Amino acid sequence: MVKNAAQFGLGIVVWWVVGFAFAFGDPDGGFLGQKYWAGDEWRGSQLGTEAAIVGLIGISVLYIINGTIAERTQILPYLLSTFFVMVFVWPVVVSWSWGGGWQAKMNVPFEDVGGVAVVHLFAGTFALVSALILDRRAGRWQSNSQVPAFTYNSPPLLAAGTLLYFIHLCFLNAYRTDDFISRGRAVFNTWLCAGTTALTTTLLGTFSNKSLENHFVTVLRGFIGGAVLIAGVAWNVDAWAAFTFGVFGGLLMVASLFMVDYLRIDDVTQSISVHFTMGLVGCFGVGLWDNERGGFHGKDGALLGSQLGSELAIVAWVSIWAAAIFGLCKFAKVLRVPEVVQAQGFNEALLTWKGFQALGRQVLPNRDTQSMDQGGKNETELAGRLHESTMPRTDS
Repeated sequence: MVKNAAQFGLGIVVWWVVGFAFAFGDPDGGFLGQKYWAGDEWRGSQLGTEAAIVGLIGISVLYIINGTIAERTQILPYLLSTFFVMVFVWPVVVSWSWGGGWQAKMNVPFEDVGGVAVVHLFAGTFALVSALILDRRAGRWQSNSQVPAFTYNSPPLLAAGTLLYFIHLCFLNAYRTDDFISRGRAVFNTWLCAGTTALTTTLLGTFSNKSLENHFVTVLRGFIGGAVLIAGVAWNVDAWAAFTFGVFGGLLMVASLFMVDYLRIDDVTQSISVHFTMGLVGCFGVGLWDNERGGFHGKDGALLGSQLGSELAIVAWVSIWAAAIFGLCKFAKVLRVPEVVQAQGFNEALLTWKGFQALGRQVLPNRDTQSMDQGGKNETELAGRLHESTMPRTDS
């Protein structure tokens, strides 16, 4: 909660001073905006409302990234990524399409009403690159029985968070539509695609893993993934298309979850599958499903080219910045939380200006001459035993 509040505070300040101007300051078919700095010209206009709504969407982008890199990341990388994402990296992408930049001025304009690329593909790409640089949590995918299981420890919070975020997505998918009819269609199609994806993902997941925990993850992540998949075109497709898109989304979600696990990419909240994979395919799918310009409706397919070129530009832009920010933190050795802290739990750690540190020296049971601190060489080897040392002792 401290981290989230700090990110919100920093992010909204830099969005107000610079970010909103870059995003909506009249890019005129170009790269970024050039006015509205620090609330200039907001009085007497709708700019303040736009800044509030889109700024909050930007904060949600940060929190999507947070989920993927959680449980092994120091405070400084979170704050650095917040600053750069909200001051420049994300506003530039917003300016390209929502702000009237080059994507909106192409011969066949790029379409992204619900933010399938501007929000989800952006966040998913940043999360993927960050996770690859950050690497997995200490002990992840080790066969050592002393390493604590990597499972959700609060399913009710996951369910509550899914419900709240789904409400957010229903709003987001309808926010930039033009009229009441389009908004209603966008919300219903979001429900339909999300529900279909969740059911398909869960049924397919049953064949590989029948545990309740797996069902819990597949149904909730499938629900959000379906809402992401339909985001770019929910306002302008028929219900049968949303249903069909949802069935395809379920197949895609299962394949993505399997591939991320097979490649051993440590994604704490499955944001790569939910946002990157679904965002990438959903953005391209706009060129097929859109009632007015989609390839499935007898059009010439020109919109497909605009969608593909635009999403590739977004992926390239975000990848460069994510690699630069997290690569710099890794080079400076301020990226990861010490493995001793990961083993004993963040709630047992000391939060200082240097980040999370262990509370004193942790003495291992039955090894009085061996201890572990932040710089210890035995952190990986002894992480499992350290976890045991924090458990209540029943022996005399």
